Amino acid sequence: MNFKIFPDILKEIENLPAEENKIIKQFFTKLQPTYSLQKELLTYLLDIKARDEISITELVKMVNNTINNPTLTREQKLTIVRNFLRKRRFPLLTKAEEIFNKKIKNLNLPSKCKIIPPIYWEGDEYEIKFYFKNNKEFIQKLERLLKINKKGISQPLIDGRWF
Repeated sequence: MNFKIFPDILKEIENLPAEENKIIKQFFTKLQPTYSLQKELLTYLLDIKARDEISITELVKMVNNTINNPTLTREQKLTIVRNFLRKRRFPLLTKAEEIFNKKIKNLNLPSKCKIIPPIYWEGDEYEIKFYFKNNKEFIQKLERLLKINKKGISQPLIDGRWF
């Protein structure tokens, strides 16, 4: 894979202190993220730095074990680092997602059935999505969803306070 740090990313980091500029370049070179991931990771790093008054060097040190772990694939490293930075950047949002996902798991939904929360938890409309092959399977899944609702198990999920 021929990796490069994209010009607009380089432009964005050029005004950072030399040490942080160097650290970000090394960070990206080791992880080799795609363009969109470079943008996302850099945004997380800069936002966390500004809000928490922590250096980018310190932030990168927190994920060095992952970055340098030879047993992990590039994709695994990127996922772990991305999740760490996202959780650090959006602690309330990621906590709400964890609680929501735990509640979803406890519902024991039919296979290939998904409840989708409001985007960024802004709003009060949930979406339900499920797949079926025929009318019989469609009816079975609807009946199972109604049964879950009648038991009242879904109430804390839908009426939950996330923040």
